[in-house]
This record gives sequence, C-alpha cells and structure tokens, in this order.
Amino acid sequence: MAKQEPKFRGRVSQFPLGAAGGVPGIEGPHQVWFPKSKADVAAAVALTRNLRTFVRSGIQATVSDVIDATGGVINLAGLANVSAKGDVVTAEAASTVGALAEQLVEHKLALPLSDNRVQSVASAVLRAGPSSLQRTLGPLSGYVVKVEGVRPDGRPVNRSGAKALDSSRADNVVVTAVAFKGAKAAGLWMVRVTLSYPGKEPFAALVAALFVGTNIPPRADLILDARSARHNVPVVRVTATGSAKADRTSLTKLITQAVAGVPAEFAGAVVRDDFTGSGVMQAIVDAGFGLPIDPEVDARRFHEVAGRGAGPARDEFLARVCDEVDRGLAFHADGAGKVEPNLRLYTRLQLDRDGRLELSGQAYTPRPVPAAPPAPRAALALAPAVSFETLARAETPLHFGFDFRPAVARPIPGFRGTYSPRRTGTSAATPRSTPRRRPPRST
Repeated sequence: MAKQEPKFRGRVSQFPLGAAGGVPGIEGPHQVWFPKSKADVAAAVALTRNLRTFVRSGIQATVSDVIDATGGVINLAGLANVSAKGDVVTAEAASTVGALAEQLVEHKLALPLSDNRVQSVASAVLRAGPSSLQRTLGPLSGYVVKVEGVRPDGRPVNRSGAKALDSSRADNVVVTAVAFKGAKAAGLWMVRVTLSYPGKEPFAALVAALFVGTNIPPRADLILDARSARHNVPVVRVTATGSAKADRTSLTKLITQAVAGVPAEFAGAVVRDDFTGSGVMQAIVDAGFGLPIDPEVDARRFHEVAGRGAGPARDEFLARVCDEVDRGLAFHADGAGKVEPNLRLYTRLQLDRDGRLELSGQAYTPRPVPAAPPAPRAALALAPAVSFETLARAETPLHFGFDFRPAVARPIPGFRGTYSPRRTGTSAATPRSTPRRRPPRST
C-alpha cells in the first residue's frame, strides 16, 4: 500500500515574477508555504522535499541577507505564541524577542536576549549575536532546555537537555519552538548615561577612557552605543549591566569619570537612568534598535572582533571605529547639515565573554533605484557603506531539490481577454479582460 502524503492545511502562494511575497531576503521565482501549526510545518517540510527549499521565521533582512531562492520557502510567521510556566518560557519560532521579553518581565525572569525587539526567537537562538547581558548571564544557548522541530525528512522531533540546541543545529532541524529556563531577574542592575555626540576627538577620548587600560569585571557588561538612525539625531549612550554590587560601584565610577571628559557644552545635557530587577530586561528591549522595515532604505549589518590586550592592531581598530562613527553622526560646524547626508549609523562597542572588543551594528543608506528591468538585489555589486566587515547570512537550504517552475495556466475556452500573472502571491491564475460593449439594438 502506497504511503499517504501528509495533509497541509495552510496556504501556498506562488510568486512567478520573483516578488518578495512578504518573505524578507528572498528573490527569484518561488512558492511560499504558510503553515498554520507545527503539524503543518512537518507536512510542508515533507511535501517540499523535491524542491530547493529555505525556511524563514522573521520579518527582517539586510542587503547582504538577500538570496536567490528560486524554489520554495516555508514561512513560519503563523507560529508566534509565547507562554510561561514557572521559570520556563516557551516561544514559538516566529515570536519576537520583544514578546519573549514581555513574558520574562511579567514573571520576573531574565535571559541574555539581543536588543532587537523584532528579531524572531528562532533567529536569536540559531544565530547568536551580541547582548547587553552576554557577560553577566552568559550565552543564550545555555538557557535552552527543549527544542521542538522537524527533521529535513518531515519527521517531528522534540529534544531536551543541554545538547538539544547543538544536536538540532547539527541535524539541520527546522525549529518550531524553544523552551528556556529563565534566570531570576532579582539582583540585576543597569546604569545608563546618554548624551549628544560630542565630535570625533571627544568621542575617541570617551572610547579610550572606557576600554583602554581599564579593568572590566568578568561578570559585568560595558557597552558604548553611537547612533544617528533613524531620525538623524546623533546620540551616544554608555550602558553597564551586572549583578554584583561591587561591580556596579566600580563601573558607575568608571562611566562618571569617562563622561566628565566631554566638552562642557555637552556635559550639561547628560542624562542618567538606573534600572534594577526585571526593569533591566524591559530597558534593554525598549531601547533596542532593529532594522527598519522601509522599502526606500538599504541596511547592512556589520560585525568585527578585535584581539585582546593593547597593541597596534587594537589601536588601528579603535581609530577606524571613531572615523566611521564620525562619518555617520557628524554635522558640519557651520550648520550646513550632515557631513555624510546619505549615511545613518548604529554602532555598538563592547567586550565579549573572552575579553575581546566586539563591534556590531547596522549602516543605512538610500536604496538605489535600479534601471529597468530591475536586477535581482542578490546579484547587485553593492559598495559597503562603511569599512567594517559585513555580516552576511550563511544559509544552507533545507532541501537541495529542483528549482520552482511556475505553473502555466491552461487556456480558458472562449476567453478573448488578456491574461496577466499577478505580482503578488496567488494560488491560482486570475484572468483579466476588458468587457466588450454590446452593439445597440436596431429599432
């Protein structure tokens, strides 16, 4: 008896002209599967086994993320629930860091989440990035206690324990939900100081006062943000987080001394905020900065790590950081506007868990208008907006199958109109015609 194919109860849309179809970072003719449930995900994975298939769970993509996904895409947007029981919080793949943080705050728990509140939980877990609590609490993967997903052959899988995430990555499992055992938020603290961008030389002095020759406690985080996006308001923010009272005392003193060196005209506008307990989690996601969902803006992620200790390489790295921050934030002294009007920037400088300087962020530039016919964005040779190393998505297809070939609609008997395939998702051809006027009757 032949094996019965699984039933898919979601929606399948075709994009024969390569339109994005609500799936970020995807180009080329493709079809998108929208599962309604975890069982639907398993069915979609099984039914696309002969199709070159990618999986998406979030709503963000940079220029460097764009891929030619001529084939199929499984969009997990329908799996976005978050629930908590005791100190365990379970989040489905497409739920956001912001939604997860809300549950953590409500239950007085904490996790070393990214500051990007619209990032999907699946992305946050599988592509670990910088966090305001990465030294204080350790890696996010250390809090995963269960992973639910689907193997590439379509079989559902539930894995628990310390190795659940590692084994799921190794087997290329489509993650549908992750359970975290949260840390107690009680005892956490945050000190944050905000000021206007003071110019290149004072900013360089601030960087040196915070990170050159200083002693940062191993279980505390020190972060320097500089941003002009989205509204071209150049702001600098220094943040310290931790759990030990002695670390709070030493880092507060360090920040106070560092900020005291900025010019007097900026020192008067310094704003300090203090947070404790679950308020730290709320402050992290409230002040986070994700990629804009803006069709007129190109965003590029960047990420670099400098070596430990002093030396020429580290000095060159910090000098380049200050140069690029000034390009992205500085205004002309005569009030003529921004020095680089087409560049907006968000940079974050912090120590990683190994004591190395880590730089991350995004650069934003106006999206170029392509000549007709438009070239696929994945094929465009785009010059980097800044000299930092671009962080591109390294992605392996779930299935290495065939390309998607759009179905050709059969001719409709007696139809004399013109057929035009829709540029948005469609599950069936939609004919269009111009009705003919009936000739007037003779009287």
